[in-house]
This record gives sequence, structure tokens and C-alpha cells, in this order.
Amino acid sequence: MKKIFVFLSAVILLAAFSACEQDLPTYSDPQARLNFDYTQYASGVVNYSFVFSKGKTKDTVWIQLNTMGKLSYENRPFELQQITSGNHDAIPGKHYVGFDDEAMKSYLTVPAGKNYARVPIILLKDETLDTATFILNVALKPNVNFQVGYFTQASMQITITNELSRPSVWRDFGSLMWYWFGNWGKVKHQFMIDHTGKNWDDAYINSISNNQDLMRYYQNKLQKELDALNQQRAAQGLDPLKEADGTLVDFAGGF
Repeated sequence: MKKIFVFLSAVILLAAFSACEQDLPTYSDPQARLNFDYTQYASGVVNYSFVFSKGKTKDTVWIQLNTMGKLSYENRPFELQQITSGNHDAIPGKHYVGFDDEAMKSYLTVPAGKNYARVPIILLKDETLDTATFILNVALKPNVNFQVGYFTQASMQITITNELSRPSVWRDFGSLMWYWFGNWGKVKHQFMIDHTGKNWDDAYINSISNNQDLMRYYQNKLQKELDALNQQRAAQGLDPLKEADGTLVDFAGGF
């Protein structure tokens, strides 16, 4: 009796799985779409500073767009556009190479048989970046090949400055950098660069983010050297190291 029960149960489960497979709809939307890939840059924000460019007057940020829909055996050109807000919008030809520039055309294509495209956003160093941060909001311009995909991944924001700027992955709450080093600050960031010889930009942070021992080492090292500096400052009658708004610099982390 037990064997019969097991056999019947297996038959019922097999029938249920078969029914589920038959109910699955096939992908039939002929319209291809594009989404910006946020894997490398948190929430689709890239904070770029020419501080780390070693004197370059032109530099490149690479972004990726992923397709939705069926693959094609032909190259599929697409278009990008700048979405302006009226507030410190980046100016093509001044802060970045425009998307209609001849230098960009070969990159604005999803190659045959591929489901993604990597695009260089070419940034230009200008004196206006010395005292202000300019914003480049990049979005897809729909054409015959591609429409906009997910609304939540429909654009990429790039901030451009000649000043030290917050890395994209260093958010003030809940991020890995917040956990180890606390909130970001310009003075804190510069202290980290001066005392480790590392940029602490997105590229470097991502390269060590999984190394807890190294993160712990840096946290201890930086706090000890900050304590030593503050002792020297106190002996000179100076306040502890602070940000411009008066916030004390520390490396206690967001524990």
C-alpha cells in the first residue's frame, strides 16, 4: 500500500510540473529595450573628480547598457541624450564630448549577437569645475532599434568636478564604507589619501570591498594616526580635525 501511495504522489507531482511548464508564456514582445547597468555604480550615480586624473585634461567613465528582448545577428545602433534640470547641467564640448560627436558614433551600438554595450563617457576638464560640480544626466533616446526598458534603470547620472568628491559607493548610511569609516567628508577623504597613498575612489573601494582584514587594518591605522594628529593640534592650541561644517573627523565607523 505504501509503494502505491508513493507512486501516485510522484505521478501527481510530475503532472503538476508539466502543467506549470505548459502555462509558462513564451517571450513574444518584438520590441527591444535598453537598461542602464547599475552593477558597478550604486543607484546609477557616478561621482567623478579630476583630482585623481594625474593632470589629465580629458578622462573617460565607462558605463554599460543591457538589452531586453531577443538577440539580433546585426549591429543595432542606439542614441543617448542629456536630460537637463536647469541646475549646473554639464555643457557638451565644455564638460563632456557630446553624444552626437563623431568620436562617439562607433560606441553607440549593440554588437551583433550581444546583449550589452559599453559606452565611454568622455569628460573634459574645464576651469568652471574648480568651484562647482556639474551634472550630466544620461538617458536613452528611443529609436527604431530600442525603446526605454525599466523605469528604475532609465538613466545614469555623472557628477563632474575638479574638487574632491564623494565616491558613489560611499553612502552615508548602510554602505560598506559607512560601516567601516562612518560618514563621508572632504577633510576625512583627504586625510585617508594622505595617510594611505590610495585614492579611495570607486575603483579602489570596489577592489578591496571584500577584504575585511584590510578594511579593519585601514580603520585602525587611520584612527591611530588621527589621534596622533589631534594630540599635536591640541598641544598647539588647535581644535581636533573637523570638516568645514564643524563635524569632527573620526574613523569609528557606523557600528
